[in-house]
Amino acid sequence: MKHVFTFLVAVLLLSVCAIGANASACFYGLSGLIETPDDVTVDPSAVVLLGRDAPDFDNSGVDVYSFGGVVGIMPKLEVGFVGIDTDAAGSKAQGIVSAKFRIMDETADRPSVTVGIVDAASRMDKVNSEIENASVFIVFARSLSSVAQPWAAAVTTPLKFTLGFGSGLYKGAFVGVDWSPQPRLHIMGEYITKGLRQESTFNAGLSYTVFNRLSLEAGTMAFKGFYGGVTYTLSLY
Repeated sequence: MKHVFTFLVAVLLLSVCAIGANASACFYGLSGLIETPDDVTVDPSAVVLLGRDAPDFDNSGVDVYSFGGVVGIMPKLEVGFVGIDTDAAGSKAQGIVSAKFRIMDETADRPSVTVGIVDAASRMDKVNSEIENASVFIVFARSLSSVAQPWAAAVTTPLKFTLGFGSGLYKGAFVGVDWSPQPRLHIMGEYITKGLRQESTFNAGLSYTVFNRLSLEAGTMAFKGFYGGVTYTLSLY
């Protein structure tokens, strides 16, 4: 009940306080959508703190949550540190270390290219035994705003498409769409061949910046339940 109440409060705030947008962070502690990474990296002058909670994940009766942060090490390189845990009996928080580096920026002629790794120490098998190895990935990202405009006049604000391939959590392929219909709002959707469920999964979510550094997020994972989250950006200088 506590998780349901927290989620409803988050949704209420999302509905009435949509006034600012920071980069989102995915469940596993890298900049991204819901479960998948994108080509965004945290600025070296910032630390992004995050918390995510997925009550009754995959109709299992078990809550899954993550908490931690993402640090910008240098331009185009970030490192994430999160704990992932469940409320199942005997469960212990697993420390997940991840990193992402954008090796090529997007240009008029080509998409950006980003590579990375989630769970470098291979601890995710304690959350789902089917995830035995670290999750290495490559992501291609492209802005679609100018492409979409001839067919959809309403698309006048950033619309980004991502396509990735990897192992572990990302074994197979994943795709994502991030649309910002106004500067402080992100609407996200993604498909993952595997993901935390290790099954084909569609996720969708909304992220609003309530204040300049505070964002709230809510959505659904696999359309089997809701999740909620909070992200706070600290400026180091």
